Amino acid sequence: MRSLLSFIALAGVLSGCAGPTVSPTDQTLLKETGELHARLEPAVMERQDPRLLRYFEQLANRITTAAKELDKEGVIQSRAAGSKDWMFSKDIDFHLVDSPSPAVFTPGGRHIYIYDGLFQQCRNEDELASVFCHEYAHVYARHAQKEIKRDPNAAGEEGLLEPFVSLKYTPAHDRTADTIAYAIYLKAGWDPARHADLYKRLLTDGTGGLDAAALREKVDAKHETPAGARDWGQPPVADDARFAQLQAETHAVVAGASRNTRAQLLLAAFPNCLSPADTREQLRARQALFPPAAAPTENKWNKGLQGAR
Repeated sequence: MRSLLSFIALAGVLSGCAGPTVSPTDQTLLKETGELHARLEPAVMERQDPRLLRYFEQLANRITTAAKELDKEGVIQSRAAGSKDWMFSKDIDFHLVDSPSPAVFTPGGRHIYIYDGLFQQCRNEDELASVFCHEYAHVYARHAQKEIKRDPNAAGEEGLLEPFVSLKYTPAHDRTADTIAYAIYLKAGWDPARHADLYKRLLTDGTGGLDAAALREKVDAKHETPAGARDWGQPPVADDARFAQLQAETHAVVAGASRNTRAQLLLAAFPNCLSPADTREQLRARQALFPPAAAPTENKWNKGLQGAR
């Protein structure tokens, strides 16, 4: 029922019947990311666990409410034409996807994906919220709309999927997202002392071959604390014990899930917001998704594969 209501609400916003008009650029991305999500549905896990689904919905509401307040106050800004209302609606979805990779990604629009391999690395809600706020900040700042590259000659599945598989946020966009995310994180009431803990641990442990330079920049970032931030603190939705319980329950759901090969390939091919450098696994997945038309010894992904570490 929630999915049907979300679709109706989103359709109203896109048609201009529910407030200010959504820009054509936003409309296109919202439509495409909806179609992309349909391909990823077999790997989405939170809908198989009602408690986790409710938990993610609570986190999303806390983040979007904080962002809306900061936007209204002018503390954060998304400079682009068209309504921003869709960014603060209940249609923003945070998803847990079945993949052991320590990754997180948003194609923009209303969908944000954290991989189970990263979710299980979080030790508390504050660490998860830090990741979610960063990805939401990319959505809020419309970074996907600015960076996505579409091939007018590509059609069908390739025309839909390849722009998102190739989507890369620039270092400047990542720093902007970090700044916006920190303000949202504080406004939503999470503990500033825990904001960078996950990145510190991933950097120290060398987890999954993640880009150390990118993690170091997150750890070393100096953020200004907005006036009044000391009054924003509030308890987490799930305390540390309940968070650990949710992780354990989710681990059992993931372990028992059947895997869809196509959805798994897509997840493996997406860029990782924590590690901008392409890995061999990403490049191989892209080759499998978009094989060369003829039989040359090299295609556009092979070139990158030769130098991938």
